[in-house]
Amino acid sequence: MRPAMVEKQKTIDLIAKQINDSKTTIVVQYQGMNVEEISSLRKELRAKGATFTIYKNNLVARALKKEYSSLESSLVGPNGFIFGFENDLETAKIVSNYANFNKLLVLRSGIFEGKVIDQNELQKIASLPSKLELISMLASCLQAPVRNLALAIKAVAQQKENA
Repeated sequence: MRPAMVEKQKTIDLIAKQINDSKTTIVVQYQGMNVEEISSLRKELRAKGATFTIYKNNLVARALKKEYSSLESSLVGPNGFIFGFENDLETAKIVSNYANFNKLLVLRSGIFEGKVIDQNELQKIASLPSKLELISMLASCLQAPVRNLALAIKAVAQQKENA
């Protein structure tokens, strides 16, 4: 094998490993973004355990397994690939928020929990509340009846005190 072919195969193996190891993979179009904007996004993603990498589309297409082959249709033009290794929901939220802020970043598709998703599904996932937000919502729902009972008891006690 020629050295160039060996290097390509190493890159393909690396991409396949990143896809398999990540909790979420997001394909974005970044055309028109400058280095500062991309660096800013990378820094934000890195803080949440995700990476933003640029690969050639044909190398990514070779790295995709059969179950992810439908992702190949979005591999057109200059694409960036975001791999979320720690929190899949946080990664989707960061990318979606950044895309809302910077219209040059376009969400194309991705892999979320082993399933290929399109841009619309990615937006829906990004709009979901985080685990911490859901726990606080549940806690406030559980706390409301107890709070109302305490207020009712206090009101009855004040009425008897005034009478």
